[in-house]
Amino acid sequence: TAPEIETLRSQGCNADDWDNIQVTNNFDATRVRFTIFTGQIRMGAFDKTYNLEGGISRHSGITNATLHNCVVGDNVYIGRVGNYIANYEIGDDSYIENVDMMTVTEKSSFGNGTMVAALNEGGGREVPIFDLLSAHTAYMMALYRHRPELTHNLQELAAKYTESISSDMGHIGHSVMIRNCGKIVNVKFGDCTEADGCAELLNGSVNGNQHAPVKLGTHVMARNFIISSGSEITEGAMIDRCFV
Repeated sequence: TAPEIETLRSQGCNADDWDNIQVTNNFDATRVRFTIFTGQIRMGAFDKTYNLEGGISRHSGITNATLHNCVVGDNVYIGRVGNYIANYEIGDDSYIENVDMMTVTEKSSFGNGTMVAALNEGGGREVPIFDLLSAHTAYMMALYRHRPELTHNLQELAAKYTESISSDMGHIGHSVMIRNCGKIVNVKFGDCTEADGCAELLNGSVNGNQHAPVKLGTHVMARNFIISSGSEITEGAMIDRCFV
């Protein structure tokens, strides 16, 4: 509405086209400050207060950020984004603070379909990693080369799944916390994931859920990866072309 736009402008916000911004009926414009909006934007309600370590509290809302083509769910907090967040759907009750950049740059499979050289680094026994990969499937892909029809069909199943989840929009699940991280490019986050202090996350999937969260810690660098539910990667770990 015009009054909401005026409130946003008075609080240091700007948009390339205010008509491209949609908000829920109980949206509170006073909770959005010093934010630049470009592309298609959707925002939910901001009714929640986050209580952090040391007695600090943050009320849900957006401050000091640039958003491009984003969907922001209910009770999300976004603050101090160094560059921008682009092409992401952010689930309810998620918390993002002090992040350099989060973006999806093109249609991405988020690490799915990455070929990993298993057993022989010289090649010949590559296994495509994907969200649903099991130890049994990987074993057959790598060691059953004498059954070419079997391995071909398994690879086809992986390729079909990879295509089915490919998107030019990234996904951040509900109750996700991403703090003090550097560059995040073409990465999707499942529910209840915690990433605190990661240096770089490129082309991957973090498949946390409510019953088995994932934790990523300080100075972690990960490229071309899939991290399964219940995993924990901390203390400067570096992974590339890995299924965890």
